[in-house]
Amino acid sequence: MKICFIADSSSIHVKRIAKYHLKQRDEVFVVSTSTVRSDIPGAKMAYLIAAAEREPGMAPANGRSRMLQNLLRWGVPRGARSYLRRTLRDLSVLRSRRTCAEEMAEFNPDIVFCHRAFPEGVLASWCYAKPLVIRTAGPDISKWPKYPVYRQLIRYGLRSTSLILTESAWEKDWLRRLCGGAVRIEVSIIGIDTVIFQPQPMREKLRERYGLPKDAFVVVTNRYLTGHYNGWLVVEALESIMRDHPRLILLYASPLKMDADTKARAEAVMSRCSAIRIFEGPITQLEVADILACGDLYVSFSSYDGIPNSVLEAMACGLVPVVADLPQLHEWIDSGVDGYHVPQYDKEALASMVSDLYWRRGALPQMAARCVEKIRTRASYELCSEKTRCLMKNLATTHGPGKKTGVVSGIELDTGYE
Repeated sequence: MKICFIADSSSIHVKRIAKYHLKQRDEVFVVSTSTVRSDIPGAKMAYLIAAAEREPGMAPANGRSRMLQNLLRWGVPRGARSYLRRTLRDLSVLRSRRTCAEEMAEFNPDIVFCHRAFPEGVLASWCYAKPLVIRTAGPDISKWPKYPVYRQLIRYGLRSTSLILTESAWEKDWLRRLCGGAVRIEVSIIGIDTVIFQPQPMREKLRERYGLPKDAFVVVTNRYLTGHYNGWLVVEALESIMRDHPRLILLYASPLKMDADTKARAEAVMSRCSAIRIFEGPITQLEVADILACGDLYVSFSSYDGIPNSVLEAMACGLVPVVADLPQLHEWIDSGVDGYHVPQYDKEALASMVSDLYWRRGALPQMAARCVEKIRTRASYELCSEKTRCLMKNLATTHGPGKKTGVVSGIELDTGYE
């Protein structure tokens, strides 16, 4: 099967999905929307944003970068900078329509796969790619459709698909309301590598590596500190109870390198509270698994989400999850059985939950065992990946050639560029 990915090749999830297809001897071509070069071994690569910056009439990339940096630094409020960066990146992706269509035509794939509805799914729709599969990713559909322009674009992209892959029954119902009943939607998560993410027998040695007391009660999280992940609320919640819980430690592993403001704030927190340890990324999967294996609880407090792999990875390692109350997470976490839900944004409720579990930690091992078993039976990477691949292979096999001009072996390309 020849698969064309339109996706951010720097994403760990995209790398894992592509790697699985390469392992099955599929031919993989990645049309990357990454702003940095991030090749996937074994796959053919093309970069849309780099190509767009070379189009006539555009300033050199270095000059544009300096202008953008100055604009962000002096002309845009700090809170709006990340939103502006994303918007500019999305515009760069969407205006590369011609390049994307030409790259797909040259590769001549059996199926096109987009990891995210926006901007990748919209771009593929503008190129009239069929059969088209779009995997939605968390805020991709739970946050951005709240904004009218994004909502219209995302709805347009999703309605043109042959198949939408989403992560929960709740998201499937939401997509039905957003797009109508004509779209085909399947629930299929990315899956967890249970070889890497599993309980570790050498837990005491791992704790020693990270400077953690053997008898500490360790709360772990590895979600971003900023944005809708609400990491600072987690830090504030646990800092508020540290004095009354002497063995409590927060181990916070930032997935990527922190910007200057975030790093300064993290250092200030650690200087006044030694029980809070914040590690700066990037962090490899193997190291994430080791950090998780040190913990007792895992906290995710995000405002928007799909079914986060980070939460499932923690459960696979034997941590009991405490998560902000989102409807889709109830499909994986039964409160009081294998985890807990706390109200959105309520850091007092989060602090109270952690405090309660600190004093009755004897109940956690049995809950942790249920977490591990649930992931092994329902969320194995091999099981989930093969389910997705079978869906895609059936589409590629049954989809007949189109009837429009510009159709090449099942891929419809709009030949009337404006």
